[in-house]
Amino acid sequence: MIRLPKWLLAVGTFALVLGLAGSVLAMQSTKGTIKSMDADKNQVIVTDENGKDWTYHVQEGVKIYCDKIKDAKFADLKVGSEVRLLWEKKEGKLCAAALLHSDGAYRNAALADGTIKTADDNQLVVTDGKNKDWKYQLSDTAKINVNDKSAKAGDLKTGDHVMMVYEKEGERYTILDICAERK
Repeated sequence: MIRLPKWLLAVGTFALVLGLAGSVLAMQSTKGTIKSMDADKNQVIVTDENGKDWTYHVQEGVKIYCDKIKDAKFADLKVGSEVRLLWEKKEGKLCAAALLHSDGAYRNAALADGTIKTADDNQLVVTDGKNKDWKYQLSDTAKINVNDKSAKAGDLKTGDHVMMVYEKEGERYTILDICAERK
């Protein structure tokens, strides 16, 4: 019989717990229609595609993507608007980190986040919260920001955390808008 040292068992258990925690903490995306908004409570109720209502708490610094309004704010969204949300569960609450108003150029778009693994002038590989790599192409008209300042594709770097608005056509993912945060 093979005996493993106790420290190896402890390290293995710790790695397993960390792996499970990472997958639970990954951001999720939801599509729905705004049913109501309460700016005083920083929350929005969204009816999902199955007709179920969900209350999302809008985090400070939430990124609002709206094709027709530059620098859109939470108050610019309207009841009845179709939206996509990027959210995570914190302290028992659903917390929205990004909202995408699904109209205009963003009508068929979705939201994603992750960390840049590789970057060149027109292609990124982004690792999501579940450690899966995704390949994205930058559109010729992609809006690019790094630390809330307008940037160019060449300014995106390995290790940047990004939130992206993208479209999927077949197996191709094309970024329309990307915001990178660098420490």
